[in-house]
Amino acid sequence: MKHIIVGIIAVALLAGCTAKPKMIEISAKPIEKPKLVLPPAEELRLKDLEWVVINEENAQEVWDKLKADKKDPVLIGLTDDGYEILAMNMSDIMKLLQQQKAIIAAYQNYYENSEQALENANAQIEGAQAEVEAQNSAPQESVLDKLNPFK
Repeated sequence: MKHIIVGIIAVALLAGCTAKPKMIEISAKPIEKPKLVLPPAEELRLKDLEWVVINEENAQEVWDKLKADKKDPVLIGLTDDGYEILAMNMSDIMKLLQQQKAIIAAYQNYYENSEQALENANAQIEGAQAEVEAQNSAPQESVLDKLNPFK
């Protein structure tokens, strides 16, 4: 009787080991990054400007020409130091524009590279999901089948 009880317990334990394992599930969704939308920067197009240099010799001639062209005879002037400051200010503006262009190019490069990295990560996720599905759909071999020497 002891042998029968031990045999029934052994069969029950072996039958319990043949239960199908839980299916592995991965619920990963592709990550989508919002597109960077930057309006194209307009090209700076300055209008032509006519400079008139007035000195002691040509002052009267310039005034007469302005009156003949029916333009207001107004004098807006700079000293040579003021002109140098104006040139330095223009140089600073150009430097700032170049920095802004470099920043925009860096942002664009960052977003383009990160988009490629996200696409690669999403491809890896899809590959992992395909592997899991293949393993889950494969027929499971029971312990008794593994122990069967006649197969």
